[in-house]
Amino acid sequence: MRVFLACAKGMQEEKVEIARKDVQRYLSSKNKKTVQVIPSGEDFREYFANCGGWDEWINRISVGIDYTTRKQIYNAVVCVDIDLGKATAKIVEKSVAAGKPVLYWNTTSSEMKRVANIQTVDETNWQGGWKLLFV
Repeated sequence: MRVFLACAKGMQEEKVEIARKDVQRYLSSKNKKTVQVIPSGEDFREYFANCGGWDEWINRISVGIDYTTRKQIYNAVVCVDIDLGKATAKIVEKSVAAGKPVLYWNTTSSEMKRVANIQTVDETNWQGGWKLLFV
């Protein structure tokens, strides 16, 4: 199982790594299978340039299919912030529409909640103008 870990671009690498390990441990214990958690920055650095732009990268994460295996690139999306930037909001929106699990990991309480969708708060604020809505 491959999970996309949506972290703010400015999040410290140490905090990203802690969240990655915590989410991996939590999901592995719940799913009883191998879970690979890939932070957004890592995926961005490796694939964004080849995608040709934001829309293609967002599609790769939310609905992308691996060319060789024909399986979903990511089986789930986990956010670590309730307030989202534009790209993450689109990833969440497209993933929810595709029926892919989208979750919120509370890094303070180590609790996970299911995400229902997003709400636009201020579309001119590209770094935090959207908010997660919960089931």
